[in-house]
Amino acid sequence: MKVSVPAAPLALASARSAAWTRNALTAADGIQLQYRYRAGTGPAVLLVHGLGVGADGFQRWLDFFPGRPLMILERRGYGSPAGRVDEDDVGAVNQKDVSAAVDEARRLSGSARVGVLGYSLGAMLMPAPDPARILWIALVCPGVPGMAQDLPPSEQALEAQTRYWYAVAQTGGPAALASWLSTAVAPGVLELSGKSRSLGLSAAADQVAGDAASTAFLNRYTQESLWAYAQQDGFSPDQNVPVFVGYAENDQVVAPTAVKRRATELSAAGARVDVKHWPGDHLDALADPALVRPALEAFDAASR
Repeated sequence: MKVSVPAAPLALASARSAAWTRNALTAADGIQLQYRYRAGTGPAVLLVHGLGVGADGFQRWLDFFPGRPLMILERRGYGSPAGRVDEDDVGAVNQKDVSAAVDEARRLSGSARVGVLGYSLGAMLMPAPDPARILWIALVCPGVPGMAQDLPPSEQALEAQTRYWYAVAQTGGPAALASWLSTAVAPGVLELSGKSRSLGLSAAADQVAGDAASTAFLNRYTQESLWAYAQQDGFSPDQNVPVFVGYAENDQVVAPTAVKRRATELSAAGARVDVKHWPGDHLDALADPALVRPALEAFDAASR
């Protein structure tokens, strides 16, 4: 089971920590969602992380959008409590959480509209592009509706087997589920930790390795994976809310063909879509911000 990037609480370098504050907002169901915030002027930008990791995946993006308000949401089940979520409502609950974070960014910054960026699975959790609240939407190395059809047959078979055995383990009770998660899912999380470390994202890699020992985290990871691959429908675009779509040319998690298909669908539905791509794999833009930063900041400037 492949996924997104590094994990857990956002580790700020000491030289930068004074510019950031940690706080929490209340989700629709009462859960406290953690976030980091950097004050600034102009429209705020909200970053939403992907699968398998938390906000620390953006540890090298802390200087993006200089001078602007910037919020990094820690999704429930990562730095924020999981609450009651199962595979069937992963998307709905997370979308409500992201929408609540949009309103929090608007409140803190005083800006009417916010730019919202989702990385990997985070791109599947975007709120409705209401032009009264949303300045732009950016989908970076995005998970996309229908992406399972672009997986190689072996990966499609693995996803089907995971879904089957996860259901079997659940029927066996908590002990059986914990055993299955530790033997079938934890190795993939540890592999993600190793990949993160090889890219120099050491703090995030350490947290991912710790998460591999948590049954609650492994369960959440599995739920989100199965939800993402089952999705067929995405948000409906608004012509007044531009969309950035950026992908890695050698992405081994989400096939570039799936991302390009999604960009074409958004354009056909009336969205103003700006498509960019760069060499490398799924996590490389997190480890090497120069791959995507100029394109993102140019898109943002053109959208205001």
